[in-house]
Amino acid sequence: MKKISTVLIIGAVSTALIGCSSKKEEVADVPASELYAEAQVALKAGDYREAIKQLEALDTRYPFGEYSQQTQIDLIYAYYKSGEYPLAQAAIERFERLNPTHPKLDYVLYLKGLTNMALDDNTLQRWLWVDRSDRDPKHAKAAFADFNRLVYEFPESEFAADSYKRMVALKERVARHQLSVVEYYHKRGAYVAVVNRVEQMLKDYPDTESTRKALALLENAYRQLNLNEQADKAAALRDANPI
Repeated sequence: MKKISTVLIIGAVSTALIGCSSKKEEVADVPASELYAEAQVALKAGDYREAIKQLEALDTRYPFGEYSQQTQIDLIYAYYKSGEYPLAQAAIERFERLNPTHPKLDYVLYLKGLTNMALDDNTLQRWLWVDRSDRDPKHAKAAFADFNRLVYEFPESEFAADSYKRMVALKERVARHQLSVVEYYHKRGAYVAVVNRVEQMLKDYPDTESTRKALALLENAYRQLNLNEQADKAAALRDANPI
């Protein structure tokens, strides 16, 4: 165990040193067109770290040049692809503030939604097949809002169709979280809380599988509260919407 720990520590230190040394790398003082061309080569090759280095230099040295707006967009994409999600979010906020009517704003909104989806994602969960629907869905809700804005404001966008599909998945993700809360209350006999939560799910996410699953818990909660008429209605609704 001690050897393994030592190896891990050495690896972490080495990674840190590599990171420090890379930060010290200087970008050649060349014209904006050359910097931009080098960044594009790196982007096409999938070398996002190199692209970020070139684009950040371009953005710093030529903030009002002919490549300025496209550089900002490319930086957002490179940050997203390299997993630098907070940097992507900051770059998106800056772009929206400075370019509220840019013709590629739909693409920026699409990247904004993808970034929030990535922040909601859990790599360990995917690898281990662990259901973590109880996680706070704030990033999923933000992603839904981003895609919804894109679809509403840019219905003809090439990204609209995919955004809509992602909205469907995100709605289910948030509904699963609500279902996990309902199950928590149900196990503890908090039946009034169950009723309130499921009734809200029926308003917000009526067409999701998680809401249909919650109907059985709603029926039982009503019966436990001796509200049999409401329980019968919940049962009828459940039978009319099988999982």
